[in-house]
Amino acid sequence: MNDASAVYLNPDGHGQALVFPYYTVQETQGDFFNTLISIRNQTSDSKVAKLRFREARNGREVLAFDVYLAPNDMWTGAVVPASSDPAAPAHVISADDSCTDPRIDAVASSGYSGVDFRNDAYAAADANDGAGVGLDRTREGFFELIEMGTVGGATAAAIALSTTNSYAHVDCSAVQGIRAPTGLGPPSGGLSGTMTLINVRTGMDFGLNAEALDDLARVPMYHPRSEPPALDFNSPGIEPVSHVMANGAYYRSVWSRPVDAVSAALMRSSWMGEFVADAGSRSRTSMVLTFPTKHHYVTTTGAGAPFTSAFNAQCPPGSGEPVYQAIFSRESRDVLEQFHDSCAYYASFGYPAPDICNHPPTICAAAAVASISRPSDTVTALGSKTIAFGGLWFQTTSQGYGYENGSVTFNSGSSIVLTSLDSSTRTDMRTGAVTTGPHSYRGLPIVGFWLRTFENASVPCNGNSAVCQGNYGSAFPLAYKRTITQ
Repeated sequence: MNDASAVYLNPDGHGQALVFPYYTVQETQGDFFNTLISIRNQTSDSKVAKLRFREARNGREVLAFDVYLAPNDMWTGAVVPASSDPAAPAHVISADDSCTDPRIDAVASSGYSGVDFRNDAYAAADANDGAGVGLDRTREGFFELIEMGTVGGATAAAIALSTTNSYAHVDCSAVQGIRAPTGLGPPSGGLSGTMTLINVRTGMDFGLNAEALDDLARVPMYHPRSEPPALDFNSPGIEPVSHVMANGAYYRSVWSRPVDAVSAALMRSSWMGEFVADAGSRSRTSMVLTFPTKHHYVTTTGAGAPFTSAFNAQCPPGSGEPVYQAIFSRESRDVLEQFHDSCAYYASFGYPAPDICNHPPTICAAAAVASISRPSDTVTALGSKTIAFGGLWFQTTSQGYGYENGSVTFNSGSSIVLTSLDSSTRTDMRTGAVTTGPHSYRGLPIVGFWLRTFENASVPCNGNSAVCQGNYGSAFPLAYKRTITQ
């Protein structure tokens, strides 16, 4: 196989596809979050990409549209609540003049028209997964962007910046509803993106880069929006080969399906962050754990490697993906919960294992939020609703440890691995030795981040004559470990 293209996670932050780990319009402390989005074409090519939003519970599509980008062009938009009704859907708006199909535009006199998220993919009788059919389910989730190819000719001319109006493109109507763009060529990459979660009333603002996957395809992957099957991470144009650097070795893994190559590039066995839950600063911490390819492996009746369990919206013991978490204080190694390795230690000596080994916490949601807080705090930083669908909520002082800040590690508790084909190769980066044979990836394909907040509701300001709100928030990518064996 000629593997000129092979999926890898680009450490420089740009590529042919982007994974945004989260969006939310949920309410917390009296106001709703908005999610701001930017997507940039850093190349001299004109191109078209598929932007797709998925809800958090089971990764079902809630909206998809095509974004056309001229050379060095950028598209910006926002996910906002359709109304103040908590049962209303999320809604995407944009004041950007870059071309989209369908049109998502601004109404100058009355705000933004935009497009509502939909429940078609889970509300139909033959699609009901038990996780609810209401539009409120669209209010948090994650999203992905996949480049379908470069464009030329009349399409490139239509999406180009106007020579008479520096704020407009030539003719976006020319690409709306078309069967295929002209001059279609292979994807050329160079896409990057950012997301910002902002709650104006509380003053919280969390910004992150999208994770970038590169070299997915060397052929055009354009697919009309109205014709199944939809373009996704298992489309045949994607090379079923992954490149991963880990633990002093380079793994070129060959797979039977494109989505396995994408999953391998994102496979991590441990996910790590920090937490702050100080009473004095009324701080909170959340960790977002998103499995962007889970819907390709998990149904309501079964699951395929590397996932272990069919989807169950109630997330009873034994369902979902088991995780073993360790929470450490800042100054010592006070473990709140046991690692998977510690469970193996007990078993090797025939000792009774702690209950956490027999019934580890599980994650059933496609985009779960783990909240770390004080026992007296009933509010989460993001107002996430996925806790009822297999998210996690830890209260750091309730076990008697009494610490309010430190670090947290999640280890995948599954023994099921994703195994590549026999033609895969491993190169030792120290010796250059190459060995051929299948690779076993342990863990789960995951992207995510952790965030912390600090609240000061009565900060003196204006020469101490007034009291102002002083709230702050920041977000950080998770750190990871990989476990790959040959």
